[in-house]
Amino acid sequence: MKRICTAMLGTGLLLTGCQKAKLDEEVDRLCKIDGGIRVYETVKLAKENFDDRGIVFPQFIGLPEDNGRYGPSYKVLVTDTNIVEGNPSLRRSHIKVIRVSDHRLLGERINYTRSGGDPPNPFHPSSHACQNVNDDPGLIRQVFVRKD
Repeated sequence: MKRICTAMLGTGLLLTGCQKAKLDEEVDRLCKIDGGIRVYETVKLAKENFDDRGIVFPQFIGLPEDNGRYGPSYKVLVTDTNIVEGNPSLRRSHIKVIRVSDHRLLGERINYTRSGGDPPNPFHPSSHACQNVNDDPGLIRQVFVRKD
């Protein structure tokens, strides 16, 4: 009985590892297709719209991103889509920065993330995401720049 349980546990761990590796490959494939940051228009702002750390619009920092965080002139739309549910999972995150006055898309970020798929343990689940998104400065810092 002990051998059967050990064999079943080993098979389960092997299958979990395979699922995780397959989703990591899928993340890499999807990232190459449309992952990353794209800036269509930069907005030059006065230095008063930045704090000492370079955070844009510090006067609106407590407001939600999609309705006021970037003042009355800009909004951020976030769409998360679960492509694969469960453990491991695969998610697509799409963030858009839009100018309210003309509804123009100023920039967007698309990221794919695999989460979980690890053997049972007390630690936070592992993840794998688009490298080009993680290496770039943030979308907001690329769209809103300080004019000197």
